[in-house]
Amino acid sequence: YYSENRDINFLFSWQNILNQFDKSTFDLFEKSIMTIKNSFFLDGIYCFSIEKGIVDVVFSNADIKFKAEDLECINDIINAEIPAFMINKYDGVLPEQKKIIDILESNSFMTILGVPYKTLNDVNYYLLGYAYTNSTFASNKIRVNSKVLQVVKIVFGQFIDAVWRIESDEEIKSANNKLKDMATRDMLTGLYNRQGYVSNVKELCAKDYNRSVIMYFDLDNFKYYNDNFGHDMGDMILVEFAKILLNCEVGDDFAVRYGGDEFLLILGDKDLDYSEMIAERIYKKLRHDMNYQIENKAGYKLDIDESLKLTCSIGIAPINVSSVKGVNEAMKCADKALYSVKNAGKGQYKIYSE
Repeated sequence: YYSENRDINFLFSWQNILNQFDKSTFDLFEKSIMTIKNSFFLDGIYCFSIEKGIVDVVFSNADIKFKAEDLECINDIINAEIPAFMINKYDGVLPEQKKIIDILESNSFMTILGVPYKTLNDVNYYLLGYAYTNSTFASNKIRVNSKVLQVVKIVFGQFIDAVWRIESDEEIKSANNKLKDMATRDMLTGLYNRQGYVSNVKELCAKDYNRSVIMYFDLDNFKYYNDNFGHDMGDMILVEFAKILLNCEVGDDFAVRYGGDEFLLILGDKDLDYSEMIAERIYKKLRHDMNYQIENKAGYKLDIDESLKLTCSIGIAPINVSSVKGVNEAMKCADKALYSVKNAGKGQYKIYSE
């Protein structure tokens, strides 16, 4: 009666665990393996994964530290395709089973069970559990028997299939996220592109801030460096300027490469005073860090006329973030301010005013 009641309770707990597919792989490993251990009175339990000849301990609740030769032994046992087994203290053991006993480094075991499982993508898993003499004799019986072995074989297979499905889902999600990044990110700088700009503007509007600012950048004299020092120099300048913008991001701010050498920096929940502070910070970085990067890329000291030094012009405008249309109108205003700066001599910023 006790055994049947235990099995019913185990199967009920097991189904609850397997239904939790929204959990992480580690959570599922921990709950599933510990449920097997506790339900069948095992003192220790390990789960190994073997992929392309590499053995890894993916779960352990015991203190045994496996040496490299121990893991190689586990790999040999898997490759020998030994079926699931259970051995008790007084059973005769096969040589491969004796290897497992040696790995556990204990003469006080009462029962050891080993269960292999192979997934559809050719990854092997191996469950190794054991119970010691003192704990099994405490109830005056061998708790792990052939019936238990059959149950563990079935549920271990169900568990690994569940893990495999979760990992497959995670791989699909990761692939989809990469595709989304490719669609919304500029390949050279890693900043958002125009598509990414649209997506982020929608998110910004949903937050309904009372204040926000858009900064529109155009790199001054970029064409001079790109034409005279090559496209590698031009690419380096774009990447380094993107890093400057990224370092200015705080909270809901986001930077965009809008096209060519034009960039945007949207400051979420910030005011115009803050945008002026950011502009001064960017000019300081351009004067010092960027010029050093340019000479480092060229490989020699450059004697460039001050009028040709790399800098940027900036148009700034406050944003009405109540709608996407309001943000786009603000960008037009920032563009007008930028145009005014370019005509006035470059290397400055201007806040839009009607």
